[in-house]
Amino acid sequence: FVSNDGDDAISKLSDKSLKIKIMLLDINLPTINGYEVLDFMKVNNINDIKVAVVTGNDSSEVVEKVRGYKVGVIVEKPFNENSIKSAIENLK
Repeated sequence: FVSNDGDDAISKLSDKSLKIKIMLLDINLPTINGYEVLDFMKVNNINDIKVAVVTGNDSSEVVEKVRGYKVGVIVEKPFNENSIKSAIENLK
């Protein structure tokens, strides 16, 4: 499934019929950002979805903030097919 913004991501996360197992989550989403999506997951105890965060900013501040959530991998932009495959393998 693909979401074009944070509102849609939260909508999909709320739909229990979708059975989402892995999520690639961009921190810089329109409407609601990736941190807010992670907050939603935390507040609603959505712990069964493995998360890879995608970001163009791998500063220590961003890395530290992401570590406050249940995130398995951080993927830096620009990325390619191999880096995404590697991230997914690391989440399994």
